[in-house]
Amino acid sequence: MSVRTAQAVLFLCLLLALAVTVFALWQGYSRREYFAEDLQTLIAQVLAQFSGPLSVVAGSFFALRGVSRRTPVAHASFWLALACVTLWSVLIAGRAAAFIAYSNEAPVVMTNWLTQVVTAASFLLTGALTYFFASPRAATKSSTSRKMAERRRSTSTLTPDSLSERTVNRTTD
Repeated sequence: MSVRTAQAVLFLCLLLALAVTVFALWQGYSRREYFAEDLQTLIAQVLAQFSGPLSVVAGSFFALRGVSRRTPVAHASFWLALACVTLWSVLIAGRAAAFIAYSNEAPVVMTNWLTQVVTAASFLLTGALTYFFASPRAATKSSTSRKMAERRRSTSTLTPDSLSERTVNRTTD
């Protein structure tokens, strides 16, 4: 599996969990189990919890821009990241579904749970995702990036002759 495919899988998994969670909360509101202010608070809390992991994955699309589409992922770190994303997603979506199924709970209980439990879990998930995207294989640069690095290294050992030669080449271009 390539790095780009792994990024897409993790991002879509998180988006699916977000959609399922918001849909479950919306179902509770549509059945008149709580008020609009409660729905707004719950959805804001869910979005706040998803913002960390989603921003790490979205940021990886830009941070690993130079990675070739064929660059393979480090399988162990990918499976760790996918397991953490899946577990975290099931934890949130399952709790939202349970909140709706047992309508005798007050919305403040769900808000407190999101604040306490999911915040800790988000910290662990964000760490696992960061490890995956920073692992040596995921951060392998494409041949273009390697060429640019070689150019930088060659320009770092400039001599007076090479400087004058480069100056002449720039002015003649």
